[in-house]
Amino acid sequence: MSATIETVADLRRIMSFHIPAERIASAVQQRLRKLAREVRIDGFRPGKIPMSVIEHRFKTSVVEEVVNAIAKSTYDQEIGLAKLRPAFLPEFAELPEEKLAVACTEGAAIQLRFEVLPDVELADLENVEIERWNSEVDEETINKTIQHLRKQTGTFVAGEPGSAAEMGDRATVDFDGKIDGESFEGGQAKDMRFLLGENFMPAEFEKAIEGMTAGESKTFQLTFPATYRVADIAGKTADFMVTLHSIEKVVLPEMSPQWIQSVGVTDGTIESLRKEIRKNLDLQRESRLFARNRDGLMQALFDHYHFAVPEVLVRKRTKDLLYRRIQAMKEQGYDLQTDSLNIPSQFLDQVRCEVHWMLVVNDLAAQHGLIPQDAQVVEHIRRLASSYQEPDAFEKEYVQDDHRMGSLRLHYSERNVVDYLYQHAKVVDKTVPFSELIVA
Repeated sequence: MSATIETVADLRRIMSFHIPAERIASAVQQRLRKLAREVRIDGFRPGKIPMSVIEHRFKTSVVEEVVNAIAKSTYDQEIGLAKLRPAFLPEFAELPEEKLAVACTEGAAIQLRFEVLPDVELADLENVEIERWNSEVDEETINKTIQHLRKQTGTFVAGEPGSAAEMGDRATVDFDGKIDGESFEGGQAKDMRFLLGENFMPAEFEKAIEGMTAGESKTFQLTFPATYRVADIAGKTADFMVTLHSIEKVVLPEMSPQWIQSVGVTDGTIESLRKEIRKNLDLQRESRLFARNRDGLMQALFDHYHFAVPEVLVRKRTKDLLYRRIQAMKEQGYDLQTDSLNIPSQFLDQVRCEVHWMLVVNDLAAQHGLIPQDAQVVEHIRRLASSYQEPDAFEKEYVQDDHRMGSLRLHYSERNVVDYLYQHAKVVDKTVPFSELIVA
């Protein structure tokens, strides 16, 4: 039995072959005899079921199992012989029932459609200009973090009569939104309480409430972005009526030893608080710098090196991202399905860019031995554990979690590739304030 592999596009292939009838029939009979010894059917003693009964009940499903098993083993063997690198599992159109009925006498014609991974070659990498951000945690950032902690642990008191709503206040509102005179899902609420300036609501919405006084009502218009997550209202303008019921002002706690201990610093000193904040911000700085610089590298290589990416990986990545988006929106109270989301072309472009990057990372890691070192992984886990009250217990739990350890090793493969690219590309360094890094 020989197979042919046809190239139908840059990465798409079709594998065709014919499974001989005698091979199918032999395997089917072997499985049916095994079933006859094992299955239980009312009215028959175990092992004494006539083969005619077994065939009547099970032959079609057994033929399908046999054909699928032979198709898979043939595919695997031919892929190895052709030295191809499939991007994902092949598409296999199941045989219709009438084809299965004659497979033991006529054989089965099989077609498998699949895509292969492209060859990744980064020629003239030294001419690719890449921007690399750097940043440091300064004293001003630590001061702002302490202030934020005080706001988080503050208490709220009713605002003075006639006082205007300001960013940082807690507001309680009713609102009713309409598009073209019709209500829409998520456009109404009663007694909703939220902090102004924390981006809980769209910026235009919060800006409309700023300056209002308790008991006041007003109308305003809000235009939803064209890329808004709910397709039905994306790009549309809504008319809102909002009533502000109350304003609460935050009262910040004193930075006493008791308060410092309440936020997790056991000795209650301001020096230890600042040290702990710096350590946590450094971890955050490192994470954000890596993400920002990786994304910059990703886009630069996507723009410079043009090679086809497997559509099957684009579809899979798109599905994964949409699923995460839907789950996040459900946690916010929305009840949405994939087909109700607006998928702009920019989103799909970004997915292709991410798949392109994944292929670069995998190939460079394999070509240049950029696999993560055990020392990198251990050091990372210990740094994470240092922020917990029981670091040893955290480390033990982490290393026993196969999913987390697998993700961490993939992360360090990516880090090693980033370092390799910085060593070989034309790097332009840029220092940015921590405040700019954190919102990038």
